[in-house]
Order: sequence, then structure tokens, then C-alpha cells
Amino acid sequence: MFTRRLRCTNDCCAIALCVATSDIKFNYFMGTLLRERSSDLYRSKGVLSIHGQGSTKFVFQGVHETVNFGQAAEDWKEDETRVNKMVFIGKDLDKPALREGFRKCCTSSEQACRAQLCFDIL
Repeated sequence: MFTRRLRCTNDCCAIALCVATSDIKFNYFMGTLLRERSSDLYRSKGVLSIHGQGSTKFVFQGVHETVNFGQAAEDWKEDETRVNKMVFIGKDLDKPALREGFRKCCTSSEQACRAQLCFDIL
């Protein structure tokens, strides 16, 4: 019996920011990413805290260039740490560019923000 071992060639990149994001900068980041890399981007998903939106929690999920964005079922809890999280699954992801692009989504008053951790899944 012939058995073929399949090797996963997908990349995964997870990014977290601990400060609010700018909706304008986030839209620019995602628009550019989807325009340039949608065929390599299989899935995207995230939770966002957007500056100026109070306790409203936002979520998005996408497949290639189709992305759904909206309010989460529940708001941020008063004692909940507002961490923006994004996960990308795709082919040949440029992880440093994804981290830097998401980091640039910080509001201008919070430019000291930093992207944390990008990791691979084998």
C-alpha cells in the first residue's frame, strides 16, 4: 500500500496590540493587504478595540478578499483588557510586514504601541 505524507505549506501569523486602533488606519492596512495579497491570504480573523468607539468590541473574519466586519455580540467588559488580536492564515506570509502594518494602526496619540509575537504553525 502506498502512503503519501502531506506537508503543510501554510503560514500562520498572530498579532496582538495592547492599545486602541484607528479605524481609518486599520481600513487602509486591510485594504492594501487584500488588494496586494488576497490570493495568498486564505483566512483572516480578529477582535478590535477602535479608538473613539467606547466599549464597543469589533470583530472581523475573512476568506481571501471577502471580509465581514461588525460589532461583536458583546461589548468590552469594564475589567477586560482591550487587546486587539489578528490571525492570518495563508501562503508565504510576510510576517514582519504584517506586524508592522498592524502596529501602524495605532491611534496617533498612542504611537508608542508595539506589536507582540508572530508565530508559525507547522
